[in-house]
Amino acid sequence: MSNALDMVNQLDNDAIVIELEDREAALEKWQSAKRIAEKQLAKAPTPEWNYIAGYLCYMLFSRDACSFTIVERYLVDALSPSPKQGLAQFYLASLYFDSGRFKSAIPQLERIYKAGKGYFKKLSQEWRYVKSVEMLVAAHIRNESWFEARTIGLQLEGLYRGCEDYESMIPVALVGTLEEVASHGPAYEDLCTIAAGLVRLTHTERATMQLFPGFSRKWVQATDE
Repeated sequence: MSNALDMVNQLDNDAIVIELEDREAALEKWQSAKRIAEKQLAKAPTPEWNYIAGYLCYMLFSRDACSFTIVERYLVDALSPSPKQGLAQFYLASLYFDSGRFKSAIPQLERIYKAGKGYFKKLSQEWRYVKSVEMLVAAHIRNESWFEARTIGLQLEGLYRGCEDYESMIPVALVGTLEEVASHGPAYEDLCTIAAGLVRLTHTERATMQLFPGFSRKWVQATDE
């Protein structure tokens, strides 16, 4: 198992490194890693290998190279008592969020939120917890659960500040959601103020303007004037 795991990790790392220069080569490396994981699953369907296969399929799904159903199946199967459970939960929640299944994303994100950041802190990946909470706020907005969105949203600045890697962390999920929602609920302005504060805190004004010009012109630039 260790040799197979080493091979998968190497292929995954290589794919991440070369993706910007050669997308097709990166996709092939993820596909090769996926094939190794699936062979291991055929031998022993453990939660860990379900997580690994699910993660690799998620990387391919987010690049339009794998189906939603396959990713979901592996990650759901991985969610049994396992050292990888928190990561499987994160990617399953991300899968639902990225594909617009916000009602399905909320229970997964709630579990991460209520469990606290300890699991991800042990992995030195506290940013995943912060981004999970941000996605939870955004999913509540999409679901028009404005009270929940505002209540949890008020915690975001503190969570960002408590994360070592917060600088350059663009609040994409929250800002993108606020720019797109058609119905402005009673807490909309408060959440826009929170989001604009996160943009300034992370020094990502320029990147946010490029990605979300409508929000930036109204909320980031306006508050700076």
